[in-house]
Order: sequence, then structure tokens, then C-alpha cells
Amino acid sequence: MIKFHTKNINETTYRRLIFRILYEMYNYDIERVLNFINDVTIEIRSTADTRLDYFQHLKTTSGQSLNPKITSGVAGHYHVRLFLHDGGFNMFKFRENADRIGHEFCHEAYYIKYGSVGNRHVTTVHSRDNRQGKFTFWFYTLGSWLKLPITIIDIRNLL
Repeated sequence: MIKFHTKNINETTYRRLIFRILYEMYNYDIERVLNFINDVTIEIRSTADTRLDYFQHLKTTSGQSLNPKITSGVAGHYHVRLFLHDGGFNMFKFRENADRIGHEFCHEAYYIKYGSVGNRHVTTVHSRDNRQGKFTFWFYTLGSWLKLPITIIDIRNLL
């Protein structure tokens, strides 16, 4: 189930993007894509809704606190919360949002298959950041169709 708590995100475009990311991640297996969408609650919120107190214990690799102006997310227990850019359409912000969606979906898919023992659903995905799968996403904006390359973490052989 996908729930939007945003003002400016085009829900149709993002539903297509979510489906396409899952389709690539599950190696074109529609049944597994639909199971993910039906079993997992996906909440999409604006980065302005990021609760810094929730992330207070986390630090970036350089030791800084989380920046609420960048995309973030939390996945696990059949629930994915995404904090995405919610301005008008901007191709660079759209790609950043797509990257975050794919990243959190990798955590969730690994969690669904293997559970959370030893926090492996986090460490395994983060250790594969350099393994990327690429696909082209077509979307309609400003009166024409555009194609945009999207990159996601490749965990297909683990699923």
C-alpha cells in the first residue's frame, strides 16, 4: 500500500517509479513486485516532515548530524517511510528521490527475505553500494515524454 503525505509530488509518476524500481530489483518478477506492494506499507512524506529527534542518534560517515534537507528513509517490519523532495518537478531532485526509494526498498526486500538478525538487512545493502543496476525511466512532463537514467543498488542475486 502506498500512502502519499505530500503536496507537490505527482502520485501517478511516483507509483510508476515505485513499480519500475521493484520490477528491476525483483528481476522482472511481477508476482514478487505485487506481493511487496500489497504487503509493505510505503509512506511518502516531504523532507520538511523529517523528525530530527528520531535520527538524533545517527551520524553521517563524516560524523555530522543528519541534514533534513536531503532525502532519507527508514525501512523494516513491512513498513517503509520515505522523506523525499516535495517541490515542483526538478529532474535532479527526482533522481535523488528515486535513489532513496531504491535504497530503502533494498533494505526492506532483504528484511522480508532474511529478517533482521544481526542487522544484516542494513549492513548487506550498504556493503553493495558500489554494485549498481541501471534502467531508463520514461515520464511525461511539460507536454512531452522524457527518459531519465535511474541507478539502484543491485541486490538481485540475493533475492
